[in-house]
Amino acid sequence: MKDIDPCQLNAAIAAITNQLYCSLSRQDFLNLGVVLSMLSRSILNIAAIEELLKWEHRDLRAERMQREAKKHHHGSPPNKEPPPQ
Repeated sequence: MKDIDPCQLNAAIAAITNQLYCSLSRQDFLNLGVVLSMLSRSILNIAAIEELLKWEHRDLRAERMQREAKKHHHGSPPNKEPPPQ
C-alpha cells in the first residue's frame, strides 16, 4: 500500500465520519461504530497472529537447521581417545 500522509488520513477519516453522522440515524451511527470497531479488532488480531506464526515458523526452521547440523556433525564416529604410541 502506498504511504499515506497522516494529516491527510486524519482529514479523510474526519470527513467520512461527519458524512456518516449526518446521513445516518443516531442508532445506526452507533451500530456502525460498534461494527467497525469489531472489524478493526479482527483485522489487528489476524495481523498479530500472522506475525506470531511467522516468528514460530522461523524458530521451527532454525531448530530444524540446528538438528540437521548436529546430525551431520555427529554422523562420523565419535573420536575416542587417541591410540597409545
